[in-house]
Amino acid sequence: MLTVMDPDAAAFTMSARGERDVVLELAGELDVVGASTLAEEIEAILAHGPDRLVVDLAELDFVDSAGLATLVHGHNAAEAAGTEFVLASPTRQCSELLEITSLRTVFKIVN
Repeated sequence: MLTVMDPDAAAFTMSARGERDVVLELAGELDVVGASTLAEEIEAILAHGPDRLVVDLAELDFVDSAGLATLVHGHNAAEAAGTEFVLASPTRQCSELLEITSLRTVFKIVN
Protein backbone atom coordinates (compact mmCIF):
# COMPACT_ATOMS: atom_id res chain seq x y z
CA MET A 1 0.00 0.00 0.00
CA LEU A 2 1.32 3.43 -0.97
CA THR A 3 -0.09 6.66 0.38
CA VAL A 4 1.02 10.10 -0.77
CA MET A 5 -0.07 12.92 1.48
CA ASP A 6 0.75 16.51 0.59
CA PRO A 7 -1.21 19.30 2.25
CA ASP A 8 -1.35 21.14 -1.09
CA ALA A 9 -2.35 18.13 -3.21
CA ALA A 10 -4.76 15.26 -3.42
CA ALA A 11 -4.07 12.16 -1.39
CA PHE A 12 -3.45 8.94 -3.30
CA THR A 13 -3.69 5.43 -2.00
CA MET A 14 -2.76 2.47 -4.17
CA SER A 15 -3.72 -1.09 -3.43
CA ALA A 16 -3.46 -4.27 -5.43
CA ARG A 17 -6.64 -6.26 -5.88
CA GLY A 18 -6.56 -9.62 -7.53
CA GLU A 19 -3.68 -10.86 -9.62
CA ARG A 20 -3.44 -8.06 -12.17
CA ASP A 21 -5.67 -5.22 -10.97
CA VAL A 22 -4.52 -2.02 -9.31
CA VAL A 23 -6.85 0.39 -7.51
CA LEU A 24 -5.72 3.98 -7.09
CA GLU A 25 -7.92 5.81 -4.57
CA LEU A 26 -7.97 9.61 -4.77
CA ALA A 27 -9.09 11.93 -1.99
CA GLY A 28 -9.19 15.67 -1.52
CA GLU A 29 -8.55 17.99 -4.44
CA LEU A 30 -7.03 17.06 -7.78
CA ASP A 31 -5.80 20.33 -9.18
CA VAL A 32 -2.71 21.76 -10.85
CA VAL A 33 -0.69 21.16 -7.67
CA GLY A 34 -1.42 17.42 -7.44
CA ALA A 35 -1.79 16.63 -11.14
CA SER A 36 1.91 15.99 -11.78
CA THR A 37 2.14 13.68 -8.78
CA LEU A 38 -0.84 11.72 -10.04
CA ALA A 39 0.65 11.54 -13.54
CA GLU A 40 3.88 10.12 -12.11
CA GLU A 41 1.95 7.58 -10.05
CA ILE A 42 -0.07 6.42 -13.05
CA GLU A 43 3.11 6.05 -15.13
CA ALA A 44 4.74 4.00 -12.35
CA ILE A 45 1.70 1.73 -12.11
CA LEU A 46 1.51 1.22 -15.87
CA ALA A 47 5.21 0.34 -15.97
CA HIS A 48 4.32 -2.86 -14.09
CA GLY A 49 1.80 -3.86 -16.77
CA PRO A 50 -1.43 -4.44 -14.84
CA ASP A 51 -4.47 -5.72 -16.71
CA ARG A 52 -6.65 -3.03 -15.19
CA LEU A 53 -6.14 0.27 -13.40
CA VAL A 54 -9.16 1.46 -11.44
CA VAL A 55 -9.09 5.09 -10.30
CA ASP A 56 -11.52 5.43 -7.41
CA LEU A 57 -12.96 8.96 -7.24
CA ALA A 58 -15.36 8.40 -4.31
CA GLU A 59 -13.41 10.63 -1.91
CA LEU A 60 -12.36 13.28 -4.43
CA ASP A 61 -13.88 16.64 -3.49
CA PHE A 62 -12.71 18.73 -6.44
CA VAL A 63 -11.16 18.31 -9.90
CA ASP A 64 -9.92 21.17 -12.07
CA SER A 65 -8.87 21.16 -15.72
CA ALA A 66 -5.31 20.08 -14.88
CA GLY A 67 -6.63 17.12 -12.90
CA LEU A 68 -9.02 16.20 -15.67
CA ALA A 69 -6.21 16.43 -18.24
CA THR A 70 -4.15 14.08 -16.08
CA LEU A 71 -6.95 11.53 -16.05
CA VAL A 72 -7.27 11.78 -19.85
CA HIS A 73 -3.52 11.35 -20.23
CA GLY A 74 -3.63 8.36 -17.87
CA HIS A 75 -6.44 6.84 -19.91
CA ASN A 76 -4.48 7.29 -23.15
CA ALA A 77 -1.27 5.90 -21.63
CA ALA A 78 -3.14 2.89 -20.24
CA GLU A 79 -4.77 2.24 -23.59
CA ALA A 80 -1.36 2.38 -25.30
CA ALA A 81 0.00 -0.08 -22.72
CA GLY A 82 -2.90 -2.49 -23.14
CA THR A 83 -4.27 -1.76 -19.66
CA GLU A 84 -7.97 -1.17 -19.05
CA PHE A 85 -8.49 2.23 -17.38
CA VAL A 86 -11.62 2.59 -15.25
CA LEU A 87 -13.00 5.48 -13.22
CA ALA A 88 -14.97 4.27 -10.20
CA SER A 89 -17.55 5.98 -8.02
CA PRO A 90 -17.22 9.55 -9.29
CA THR A 91 -18.60 12.19 -6.94
CA ARG A 92 -21.34 14.50 -8.11
CA GLN A 93 -18.82 17.22 -9.01
CA CYS A 94 -16.69 14.75 -10.96
CA SER A 95 -19.73 13.33 -12.75
CA GLU A 96 -20.92 16.79 -13.75
CA LEU A 97 -17.46 17.70 -15.04
CA LEU A 98 -17.26 14.51 -17.09
CA GLU A 99 -20.72 15.22 -18.51
CA ILE A 100 -20.02 18.88 -19.36
CA THR A 101 -16.76 17.99 -21.10
CA SER A 102 -18.31 15.00 -22.93
CA LEU A 103 -15.63 12.76 -21.41
CA ARG A 104 -18.26 10.45 -19.97
CA THR A 105 -18.18 8.67 -23.34
CA VAL A 106 -14.38 8.38 -23.31
CA PHE A 107 -13.91 6.78 -19.90
CA LYS A 108 -15.26 3.50 -18.67
CA ILE A 109 -17.11 4.53 -15.50
CA VAL A 110 -18.46 2.22 -12.82
CA ASN A 111 -20.35 3.11 -9.66
